[in-house]
Amino acid sequence: MTPHRLRRLVVVAVAAVATLLSGCTLVVLGAYDAATDARAFAVQQTDGVIANTIRSELMEAGLQRFLAVDVFCHQGLVVLTGVIEPGSDAGARAVAIARRQEGVSRVESYFFANRPSRLTDVAVGTRFFGRMVFDLALRQAHVDFAVINGHLVLAGVVADRSELEVVLHHARSVSGVKIVKSYLQLKVQQARAS
Repeated sequence: MTPHRLRRLVVVAVAAVATLLSGCTLVVLGAYDAATDARAFAVQQTDGVIANTIRSELMEAGLQRFLAVDVFCHQGLVVLTGVIEPGSDAGARAVAIARRQEGVSRVESYFFANRPSRLTDVAVGTRFFGRMVFDLALRQAHVDFAVINGHLVLAGVVADRSELEVVLHHARSVSGVKIVKSYLQLKVQQARAS
């Protein structure tokens, strides 16, 4: 069996199990995600806490417009992307919330004034996700993404430069992608114990 067919079989099997065990789906996907992530487990946990705290504080701010903001955190780099009304201070407030979190080394934002076609963006995102899932060489890549107005925003961690180039190649070759905005990072090497 070819690696491509094996990966398809695994994806179909996971989808079938997820359908049958919908209550356990997040646990299974979370465990797979953690096991294949290029980051050390402690870094994954810290990044998760940072991202969830930012999301929580955005919701507590009580502004409906924050519901259109994606929050990604990898190795202390926070990426905020989404739709913010023109003239609104929501983008600046979201950045301020992110910057005040302990463990955040940098905050980047990539906001849009509107989103004419969510359906088109979902289709583009689905095509990109398909390319990533079926590429066996990307087992250690952890890439989050958002598509807004044909802009494919990438955030995450890859093991090395060759993996970075593969992810960018997939992103640029997806039909409907107008611009690829990459906040991808190389895996931070852990200090060796002496």
